[in-house]
Amino acid sequence: MAVTTFSRRKTEVDNPDLVIIRQLDELQRLSADERDKQLGTGFFSDLRRFFSMDAASTAWATPNFRPRVQIPDLQIALLNEATDISDASPRIFLLKGGKRDAQRETAFQEHWKQMHFNNRLMEVDIWALFAGTGFAQVGFDPDARRGRGEVWIESRDPDTVYPDPATRDFTKWLYVQYVDTMYIDEVRKRWPERGWSIRPRRGSTFSIGTSEVSPTFKTTPGPMKFATSAPGTRQPDPNPLVTVRHTFIRDFTTEEISKEERERMAEQLGPLVTPPKHKPRWPNGRYLIDCEEILLADGENPYPLGRFPIIPFHGMPSLGSFWAPPGIRYTRGLQFLAERMLTQTFENAVRLNNGVWFIHEDTGISADDFGGIPAEIRVINRGSQFPEVRWPTAMPQHMTQLPEMLLAKQKELLGMQGARSGQQGHGNISPDLADTSILESSKLTRLRMRILAESVQNLSELVFYTMARYYDDYRFPKFDNKGGTDLITWSSIATAYDDYDIYLDQASAYAVSASSMRRLVLALLEKGHVPLKFALEQLDIPGATEIAEQAEQQNQLNALLKLKRPR
Repeated sequence: MAVTTFSRRKTEVDNPDLVIIRQLDELQRLSADERDKQLGTGFFSDLRRFFSMDAASTAWATPNFRPRVQIPDLQIALLNEATDISDASPRIFLLKGGKRDAQRETAFQEHWKQMHFNNRLMEVDIWALFAGTGFAQVGFDPDARRGRGEVWIESRDPDTVYPDPATRDFTKWLYVQYVDTMYIDEVRKRWPERGWSIRPRRGSTFSIGTSEVSPTFKTTPGPMKFATSAPGTRQPDPNPLVTVRHTFIRDFTTEEISKEERERMAEQLGPLVTPPKHKPRWPNGRYLIDCEEILLADGENPYPLGRFPIIPFHGMPSLGSFWAPPGIRYTRGLQFLAERMLTQTFENAVRLNNGVWFIHEDTGISADDFGGIPAEIRVINRGSQFPEVRWPTAMPQHMTQLPEMLLAKQKELLGMQGARSGQQGHGNISPDLADTSILESSKLTRLRMRILAESVQNLSELVFYTMARYYDDYRFPKFDNKGGTDLITWSSIATAYDDYDIYLDQASAYAVSASSMRRLVLALLEKGHVPLKFALEQLDIPGATEIAEQAEQQNQLNALLKLKRPR
């Protein structure tokens, strides 16, 4: 296959791709400016330091009267919140022609579980809670499952996503971009026609070695060729990493319909309707990939029904902008103040918790030979005053309690106080009252889940339509509690995937108190409204199927004994 070679950083005449590249650069700049306007320049760098608590590892490295004391209250609270939010597994209903497709529903649910999509949603929720907005990406890997392909979900760093800044509704995006950092050999493997036109930049600080280990041995293409076996012999080699930009855009360019196609359309439409002369060139959307001023690919959007593979998740309501305000901004100031006060308290404790010795001149003891060692024996002059130690006035008690008050206020604002944080109330409290207190303190969680439910709906739709478009016939295993396996058949939908309507069970998108659910199931079982097998499965009892079958056999045996028993 012929390889078209383009020179980098030349004029539009030398490289026609530069016209498109410059337009994509401008779209990325507009999106980045809007993000910096809403979040601030360097926001994500500061967020990563806050999440990883990087200062905590160096605070105590050297003796210091003022080490920075860090408290991870806000970080832990938001991680607990993300765990609660991602606890629920979304359940969808598939309708085709008004009829429910229960078999594909089960296959979809099993695929969701086996791919651990809830873990990916938890990662997205963590980004949404800390940064205000998180992004889930849906993709299809044709090489997975030994060549059968696999639909996947990944959490994408919001710092790498550039959405359309002109709209708040992601279903009305005109474009969205995201960037990936890849090895140049991987780029050349994926896009061989244009990938070899990319030239790595030299003199980069990323360089990790020489491309040759020895004069007679050369490493294979990939990361190994940038390594060296001789320490201290690193040379300024080309940077093995390059930035690849993906752009999904709704391009409204039209193209002329051929005469033959217009004639076929005229036969279908009839004599009263004039066939159009033009049609959209990219009816499903346009997909462009570029790297280092080289256009790697330009074609039709591969995702079904004109959908983009990026789904935003907002942790707080967004008013007037696409980017939601970061949740940490509401209470981070209280935590910073508490940390600053604890730092000052520690400093005062170290500086002032040392007594000062006063030695009178007539004792015969000099300051040079006095150590102040415990149980030290010294001889003083007759009739002289004893050396004495003076302690500074103790700090008021409320000064040491104030940081705790600030952290308690933060927990109150986050809804993590009392029963929500696992603390039992004073006195005898009924389970109903405990659940009520948890529910009242979970208002902010319910607000977030209401916002996130719409994103979960769109994510479920995109996953299903992508599965419908690319999956052939496949059997998903469904494991029961006895260790057995049922095979759920997924039949290929081919091109009829747009005939399906997807509905999300709203109740499945909301987290419910586990203790409340258990009591509800037990109450329904006691009244005979649910079968035993269902109750055991909801309670996560090991061997639920086997227990239910044995209980059913025992009930049948008891019924037979009653019939045979003489009256």
